[in-house]
Amino acid sequence: MSEKNKLFFLSILIAFIGFTSVFSQSIFIRELIVVFSGNEGAIGIILCFWLFWSSVGSIILGKLGRRIIRIERFFFFIYLTYIIFILVELILIRNIRVILRLNPGEIVGPIEMIYISFFVLAPFSLTNGSIFILSVEILSKLLAKNSLSMVYSIDALGDMLGGLAFSFLFVFILSSFHNLYLMVMLNLFFILMYVYFYRLGKIYFFLTTALIFTFIIFGFFVHSIDSFLLNLEWKEFNLIAKKISPYSNIYITKNRDSFSVFENGFLSFSFPEPLNSQETVHLTFLQSKDCKRILIVGEGVSGLLYEILKYPVEEVYYLELDHNLISLLKNYLPPKYKGTLYNPKVKIYNLEARVFLNYYRGEKFDIVLINTPPPYNAYLNRFYTYEFFNKIKTIIKEEGVFSFTLPYQEGYLSKELRNLISSIYYTLNKVFPHILHIPGRELRFIASLSSTQLTYNPDIISARLEKYNLSTEFFNRFYLESRLLPWHINYLGDVIRENSKVRLNYDFSPVSYYYGIIFFSSFFKFWLVRIFYFLIRIKPYFYLILFFMVWIFTYALKKRYFVILSVFSMGGLGIASLIISILGFEIIYGYVYHKIGLMSTFFMLGLACGSNYFNKKRYLRFDFLPYLYFIGAIYVFFLPYLFRLLEKLPIFFSGVSFIFPFLGGILVGLNFSWINALNISKGFIKNPGTIYAFDLVGGGSWGIFLSLFLIPLYGLFISSGIISFILLLSGILNIYYFRSVNYG
Repeated sequence: MSEKNKLFFLSILIAFIGFTSVFSQSIFIRELIVVFSGNEGAIGIILCFWLFWSSVGSIILGKLGRRIIRIERFFFFIYLTYIIFILVELILIRNIRVILRLNPGEIVGPIEMIYISFFVLAPFSLTNGSIFILSVEILSKLLAKNSLSMVYSIDALGDMLGGLAFSFLFVFILSSFHNLYLMVMLNLFFILMYVYFYRLGKIYFFLTTALIFTFIIFGFFVHSIDSFLLNLEWKEFNLIAKKISPYSNIYITKNRDSFSVFENGFLSFSFPEPLNSQETVHLTFLQSKDCKRILIVGEGVSGLLYEILKYPVEEVYYLELDHNLISLLKNYLPPKYKGTLYNPKVKIYNLEARVFLNYYRGEKFDIVLINTPPPYNAYLNRFYTYEFFNKIKTIIKEEGVFSFTLPYQEGYLSKELRNLISSIYYTLNKVFPHILHIPGRELRFIASLSSTQLTYNPDIISARLEKYNLSTEFFNRFYLESRLLPWHINYLGDVIRENSKVRLNYDFSPVSYYYGIIFFSSFFKFWLVRIFYFLIRIKPYFYLILFFMVWIFTYALKKRYFVILSVFSMGGLGIASLIISILGFEIIYGYVYHKIGLMSTFFMLGLACGSNYFNKKRYLRFDFLPYLYFIGAIYVFFLPYLFRLLEKLPIFFSGVSFIFPFLGGILVGLNFSWINALNISKGFIKNPGTIYAFDLVGGGSWGIFLSLFLIPLYGLFISSGIISFILLLSGILNIYYFRSVNYG
């Protein structure tokens, strides 16, 4: 077999391994987000441990690679392990709730997210990092030169293709298990070709062939195994229907005559619940002067539309992002609920609420009713920000009302819940001067631009109810008197007033998201709540001083290792560009669940382009490297401002969002290849896996730090500023380094 043919095949193989890696990663992220109750803030944690274990694998094999005599055969066994772990990983994720005895709908805390990601991602990610370094060793042996940058760029190209394939095609046509089974089969055929190209012998051929036939037989039972795993996960529930959509994994369970809807593992709502539906609608509607034009966001099918249509409404705009949810529920809705979907007064829009508000130019509404879960993640936080409330203000009439709910504890209001409630109350109050706060099983806020209609008086509300001559089974005078207790309302008012110094919630500074994290953490680990409260007292400049001291100390201690630390800095830029792009897109345009793979794809494309560009432009001087950090510092600093600009442009420009992770990828790819070329020239790091590991660890560490702490605490602008400062510092110190050693 000629070296040219081997090189061609090996390049295709490396690209396909990269394809498999990101294709599988996209599925694992989706599945873990379901485990983590739809909390997309966990993406940073998932990426952190994905990159961490990949770096561990690369370091271990980097040290062992050159000592392995028959490296082609060793590669065969690692590749085979990698293939098998694809399905093992999914089975592990699907069973993790069963292993930890977590019921569907039960919220997973931050610490649980960390250790689940740490252990679950280890098998596949370790072999993923190992196979990368083995590919470097085999290609370097074939070409008789260091091929780290070449493998890096080929792998990134495969990563990009895998992300595209999953995001635009396979996510729509196959389930997670079927998709990964397909990946296993394709990789087994690739490993069979590898045995042929490298003449490994008959034993390897027969072993691979036997595995192929085994998995072909296994394929006849894939659907049954998939169903078995799903039923095992939901064994405590009567699961009657499921639907995998681009927006979420939808599950419907039944308990006697009651149905519950779970989206991405989180309980969205149950039906029929007439008490809840009547309370939600009538408490709100009886505070408005008119009820002709209505906007309702979410849960309309749960019985809310049925109660709304009891009023003399003219138009009801019902926003439900995922059309699959309504189509699936039609089979289980009571006839009276199902009939509301065909009422000519009801207009159903499968739109994200923020998109609708950005572009709605029609007549103003009398009532706006928002039915979303509390801000326990960045996506949900968008419905509780100053910017969102301002958009509501523009579409509501002067004497109209805007209503939503938050969690509440009737027996005792914890400090964590007080902060969450107060933050959102004062954010709302900055836009709407008149607010009713009605405590109960949930806390309902009813806000208006005018105070003429708002009242806590049960007699007045009862009179309005009688005026409409409504038939309500549970909502009546007695219910109102028990719900609108003056002492309870006054107590909550006193609590809110005592907490007036709480921080306000903004799109790009989502502090209520942080309060939400603290509140939900209080159910799991009290010591974790103390850590969160400690961090909230730290000023941003503390991190600038801390990183300045660490960077200066490292530079003074061992200058040559500082260059490797710079890889860590640029890895932070890469993950920051990805996370900020995901959150920025989500803030402006809505749900990003089905766009995560696409964002990662553009980042990987940037890596490939940056690495390839350097490989073709080898005349670039080493002492130009510091200026790459200056460019990165400017880029990441202005990234949130670019999203602010996009917010003011038509939705047509939303595609620009995907350019941002692409640009971040270019900078990371250029930096990686530049540092590797410097290492080849000067040899300050013997293990090639170390450079790759620092690149991964940098991205992973910043992923968890940004997702859990920096962004929820300080927002996108300050978080970007901190990373920008680190890159600026790295660039300045690199200038001094290159001058001291006179590299050119």
